[in-house]
Amino acid sequence: MARRSKLDTEIQRLYGLPFGEFTAARNTLAKQLRKQGDKDDAEEVASLPKPTVSAWAVNHLFTTDSERMEELLASGENARKALRSILSGGDPGALREAIQEARDLANELRDRAVAAVAEETRRPGPAIVERIATNLQSLAFSPAAEPVLQRGWMDVDLPPPGFEVLAGLQLAGLPKRAAKPAPHPEPRPEPAKKPAAAKPDRKADERLKEEREETRLRERREREEVQARERREKEEARARERKEKDEARQRERLARAKAQKEEAAGRADFLRRKAEQAERAAEEARQRFEEAERLAADARKRADEAERALEKAEKVMGTAKGR
Repeated sequence: MARRSKLDTEIQRLYGLPFGEFTAARNTLAKQLRKQGDKDDAEEVASLPKPTVSAWAVNHLFTTDSERMEELLASGENARKALRSILSGGDPGALREAIQEARDLANELRDRAVAAVAEETRRPGPAIVERIATNLQSLAFSPAAEPVLQRGWMDVDLPPPGFEVLAGLQLAGLPKRAAKPAPHPEPRPEPAKKPAAAKPDRKADERLKEEREETRLRERREREEVQARERREKEEARARERKEKDEARQRERLARAKAQKEEAAGRADFLRRKAEQAERAAEEARQRFEEAERLAADARKRADEAERALEKAEKVMGTAKGR
């Protein structure tokens, strides 16, 4: 369990690194885990996707502005509590205050995140700024973002807050009915006027119903757009990963080919020197052989001369004895 906690800490550290350092640091950590024999952890780390720019911006806030992020999450929790209170008859004022506080914090953190992205890569466009804002709103208002809050990092963008939160935002924005002036200074029980008094309530309910339906449709469209964007970004991330792996394999092949070429060149040079040495030794041997042949020929010549001289001497001696 302690090892798993350490791995979670390492993964959180990866997602808090500068944007351009993620891939190299992830691959290094995976390699270290393999050397240590932690094959499962190594595979998990190796499969971690590089975060989108907007997700990285929120990870940067988790790392550098943790206190303000905690304040944002607390204000979002207060807003959800106030919304539950309204649904059971509570005062919308508390919800309006909590939502305003969360919005102010989200706007401040969004600006900080945008500045961080501009410093890390380049000034983000409106689409990335909008995704950063949506991520912060989801973290504040959506219970579905709880896993992200627990681990403290994101790899892809979060969907917008759910319908119940958006409906609560609209409900908090409606004017208080208690602020309407009474038709008479003194309350009079007039049963005949009750149907007329109910009309504004029905119209308000109809407006709220229409707004909820519009919100539901808008939320569905936004959710579909987010899902499509997430799929596209995941595909782009996988494509980048494949490209990086292909480039790494290509570099490795080139390095091996270069090493083999250098080894072959070194061996060829060694063999060439050996051949030159052998040629010199052979030349010296030929020269010694030729010298030996000359000496042998000279020795044979002198031997022949000596034999002829001996024969001549023997003839002279024979002639002398005959006399």
